[in-house]
Amino acid sequence: MRETFVPRTSTGGHDGDNGRSLRFLEWITDPDPTDTIYEVAYAFLLRETDGGLRVEADRHRLGLFPTARWLDWLEGAGFTARATEDSHRCPVFVGRRNA
Repeated sequence: MRETFVPRTSTGGHDGDNGRSLRFLEWITDPDPTDTIYEVAYAFLLRETDGGLRVEADRHRLGLFPTARWLDWLEGAGFTARATEDSHRCPVFVGRRNA
């Protein structure tokens, strides 16, 4: 949600038992805070069993909307909805379909 968006990066990876490996970078940004879009860029390094290295990248553009807008959409779709947090303090929506 717009109110809780935080730009961030994360990295990780894994070495397989078969000699293959993967490393990644995820970069989450909001290039224009005045619109309703944020971007996530991914970079992947993939090592093959023969030692060869491949680099791949991808980018996603995603919607970023205020909580009130999401609640309006859910109610417009026939739900009684509210915003809350899960056990990790991440925002979630809870809705019940109106009869």
